[in-house]
Amino acid sequence: MSGSDSDDEMFEDALDEGAVSCFDSEHWDLPSDPEEEVVGKSMEEEGSWDLQEALDETVGALDMFLSNKFNEALSIISSRAHISIYHGVGRALVLFIQAVMTMEMSDIDLAIDALKQAVKVAQRYRKKVSTIARIFHRPDYNTYTEVEVHAELIYAECLLMNAILTFVYDQSLFTFLKGGIRIRSCYQSYKECLHILKTRSFEDEGRKRHFESGVCMGVGAFNLMISQLPTRVLKLLEFIGFSGNKMFGQKHLEEGSNLRDGLRSPLCVIILSGFHTYVVYALGLCDGDLELCEKHIKKMLKKYPKGALYLFFDARLKQLQGKVDDAIQTYEDSIRSQHEWRQFHYMCIWEKIWCYCYKCDWINAAKCCDTLYKVCRWSPATYYYLYGCFLYMQMLDGKSSLFEEIVNVFKKVPELKQKFAGKSSPIEKFCVKRAEKFFRQGRQLMLPLLEILYLWHGFPILGKTPHLLRVYLHMIESNVSRAKKAKENRETVDDYYMLTFLRGVVLKYLDCPLQAEEYFKEIVRNEKEIKEDSFLPPYAAGELAILFTEQGRNSEASQWLHLARHNYHGYLAEVMLHFRLHAIHKKLQAANHGLIPSHPHSIQQTTDQYLVVDTLKVLDFSSSELEPSLANKSKNHLTPPNSVRSIVGQ
Repeated sequence: MSGSDSDDEMFEDALDEGAVSCFDSEHWDLPSDPEEEVVGKSMEEEGSWDLQEALDETVGALDMFLSNKFNEALSIISSRAHISIYHGVGRALVLFIQAVMTMEMSDIDLAIDALKQAVKVAQRYRKKVSTIARIFHRPDYNTYTEVEVHAELIYAECLLMNAILTFVYDQSLFTFLKGGIRIRSCYQSYKECLHILKTRSFEDEGRKRHFESGVCMGVGAFNLMISQLPTRVLKLLEFIGFSGNKMFGQKHLEEGSNLRDGLRSPLCVIILSGFHTYVVYALGLCDGDLELCEKHIKKMLKKYPKGALYLFFDARLKQLQGKVDDAIQTYEDSIRSQHEWRQFHYMCIWEKIWCYCYKCDWINAAKCCDTLYKVCRWSPATYYYLYGCFLYMQMLDGKSSLFEEIVNVFKKVPELKQKFAGKSSPIEKFCVKRAEKFFRQGRQLMLPLLEILYLWHGFPILGKTPHLLRVYLHMIESNVSRAKKAKENRETVDDYYMLTFLRGVVLKYLDCPLQAEEYFKEIVRNEKEIKEDSFLPPYAAGELAILFTEQGRNSEASQWLHLARHNYHGYLAEVMLHFRLHAIHKKLQAANHGLIPSHPHSIQQTTDQYLVVDTLKVLDFSSSELEPSLANKSKNHLTPPNSVRSIVGQ
């Protein structure tokens, strides 16, 4: 792999080289200063191992793992995990994946213990270079043995897995900051590995490819992970000395995926596919590179035709492409391919829920929810709430006998909410609040399934299948008159504005942007009427920012972005919206060549100059811009603002 000096600058750390390890010594039982780490037991006590032999066994174990022989793979790499750096990190990786999939504390503890052991083994073989020496000159990496350079890489991999566990299981701002400081050693080790790769002469090309694939995987995953964090967290990370670069990360993962016979190349494909098929949908603008993923997944399926993981991503691709029936079938293939790790089954069942939902197959979707509620611990409150929603949709279709069961389901949802490291997930909070609203609102809700379908990014996928999307539009339109009557009678206004929002979303994906724009603006214009669903105005403003960004109307998009980010606080699913707004912010930054800076010291200046928005002024629109069916209905036909006037001090 070749690289330029600009690549190095992207991965530079503003802190000195001598910061503390990213593992707490009290939690991980490691020395506070790596230089104090002694070699430990002698080779006679520990047993000897050969790097090439360890690599060959790890490659074989990974092939078994990707061929669904999970327990056999774990058995092989566990045998020498206490002495071999590759056996140690291999065992830690398998247990790490298991912990993330199950969310069982017992599995998390096993993963932590395995990572702890792998770090100790890696520390034993890392090159000992003094902090003072590092400050004044970069080491000559040709003096490093091959074991030492691979140990540096494995040390970084263990720290990266720990960082991911930190961000997954405790999402408080304090923990983000603490975790950011703790992963500094990971950051430094990967930077070191990047320099080693560029400057060291490798005697064996095969072992170099294994090392290079690991550098690509780590540098790529690290940069992607950091770049997707919310703006306020990124500011904290910038403060302590580093940030992530999305394009830099994608570039290295792509290079790693293309390395033939590289140990981590199949893992690069998994991370790259996960980013483009999940992360950009959950945290971004649903603009993943599906063609790139399809190319790599097809390549891996030739090697592992029954590999559960690659079948799963193949099904996810079909789902995102709107091939719903094909996706369901491929999820079934993934489930049938293995029975050792049922956690993979749960991922497939979860996605099948949404595939059935797109087809309005409420019965099969409810069955999948019921299955997950009984066997999976990821989010029982979410599964049970969704189960109630699908029963509710069946009731609306005429099965009135389900009403009592629906009441019992929604009554139980709040009891099922769980916390990880003291925090509840945003989606669980939403489900609990809506279940409680069901009882406050006379045991009824207005199309509750469509709300959560929106939050889970279902409409961009439905946009690939207009015939299914029109069914949802009809569903919404058929309830508007009832909601409007309730609004006029002052019974409830929120249901009307929820339907208005959903109409805007559906029309946007049916390529009717002017109608969608009108509906979104109607919500923000009447935000004071909304009593309980206070998330609707900021989400409507966010949708307008996305809409205008897609149309190239960047100035208006910036105004709506600022409105959504700074005018609303403390509403349901706020974190989920802020991830989307962060993605818009990044896109506008690229398009406007830095008009919206990310650095804290310049935000206020830019806000005063460009982005302080008069809400009423932004809401103006011209009847000439609307399609005829809506132009006649509108009472406020003004022109869009030509300039943004400050409202500071008003």
